[in-house]
Amino acid sequence: PALSSAQPTALQARRPYPFINDGLNGPLRPLTRIRWLTAGNNSWYNALQLNYEKRMSHGVQFGVAYTLSHATDNSSDLTDVLPDAYNDKAYKGTSDLNRPHVLILNYIYEIPFLKGTKTIAHRILGNWDLSAMNQWQSGAPFSVRNTAEIAGVGAGSGNQFWNQVGDPN
Repeated sequence: PALSSAQPTALQARRPYPFINDGLNGPLRPLTRIRWLTAGNNSWYNALQLNYEKRMSHGVQFGVAYTLSHATDNSSDLTDVLPDAYNDKAYKGTSDLNRPHVLILNYIYEIPFLKGTKTIAHRILGNWDLSAMNQWQSGAPFSVRNTAEIAGVGAGSGNQFWNQVGDPN
C-alpha cells in the first residue's frame, strides 16, 4: 500500500501519536515536519534595585522603585537562529528582553470627604481612596535582523541576521 493510504493498526490507534513510524509495525503516513524547540540557552541578569516606601499616615501612602539592570543571553527567543550553530558563545550579547531603566511609582490618597461618619449616605459617599500605579521603562534593544532565508536553514526558521559586506569600520 502507498504511504499516504496506510492506516494505523488497532494497537497504534490507541497510542498518543498513532501515525509515527516506530519501525516495528510497518510504514505509516510520514510526518512532513517535526519542530523541536529547546531551552538549552544561557542568560545572565545583573541589577541594582532601589525601593522606598512611605506607609499610610495622614491619608497618604506612596512607593518608589527603581531598577538599573543589564540582561545578556545567547538566545532571547525559541526562534532565534544562531549564526554559528557550533559556537553559541559568539552570539552572547544584550538580550531582547533587556530594559536597563525601570521606574515604578504607586500611591494611595484617602479622600477626607465624609470620612468616619455613621449615616448610610455617608457610608456610601464617604471613605473613598484614589490610587494609581505608573511604570516607565527603557525601550527594547535594536537588532538588525530580518525574516528572509539567508542562513540556508529553510524558510520559517525565525529572524536571521543580515550579511555584513565589507569592513564596518
